[in-house]
Amino acid sequence: MLKRNEILSRTDAAMRGIRFKRFFIISQSLSAYIYIMINITLTELIGKNVICLSGGDFVGTVENAVTDRALKKITHLLVFSEERDSLTAIPFSNISAFVNNAVVVKKPPDYNLEIPDKLCPLKAAVYSHDGMLLGVLSDISVNEKFEICRLERDGEQEILRDSVVSFSANVLLICEDAALSKKLKASSKPAAAKRLPALRPKLKRNEILFLEPGEEPDAAIRNIVPELNYLLGRKIIRNIYIGETELAARGDTVSAKHIEICRRHGKIVQLAKYSE
Repeated sequence: MLKRNEILSRTDAAMRGIRFKRFFIISQSLSAYIYIMINITLTELIGKNVICLSGGDFVGTVENAVTDRALKKITHLLVFSEERDSLTAIPFSNISAFVNNAVVVKKPPDYNLEIPDKLCPLKAAVYSHDGMLLGVLSDISVNEKFEICRLERDGEQEILRDSVVSFSANVLLICEDAALSKKLKASSKPAAAKRLPALRPKLKRNEILFLEPGEEPDAAIRNIVPELNYLLGRKIIRNIYIGETELAARGDTVSAKHIEICRRHGKIVQLAKYSE
């Protein structure tokens, strides 16, 4: 029969074990919570104001992003300045914070920096390696280092990053067979070096593409990029501007005209985000 002191000693040891396990579980839960909190999606970043830590100046609004060629990291945010009526590429090294209401940069951006040509494939059409249209890349999640941690198709299904064979701003090509995907990547020839035009050229008001009331869109507008057909018929829930000029009005139904105008002026991401 156990003595009273021995019983108390064993009970105390058991309670310490329970407390340790509880602390371990809470620590794990807290770590997972912190991990979730520091992840953010690109659609959440787009539309955020950008302010400068040095001087508190308003820099502009996030409009798009640039990735590396392996689709492993966001290298730059593309920010539109209304004052300059142009896009500016801000490298990750100049970003101080981005999770809360605004993106904070450490110093004023270099407005002469050329926009990198590997634009982010957000809202790109997703195809299988044998040409089947699978859907649309609806969102991209990044961590605190701007490393891409999740690719999302059609709002719910995850795309494994290792399955990505190649991509551009408009198309994401994937192969879910790991061995075949590796073989396709090895056999793919790199595209010839080519600079893409800036998403937002400096335009005057009368240079923006508009159709007169009742005017039919030309063949170039009727034959819109097939991958953007999913936008047709959606309701626009927020006005879309270039500078002070309205490209699409809240309450309008997305038409081929809206798609072509927004495509020409780098507003397709905004049209997709602000329509439902």
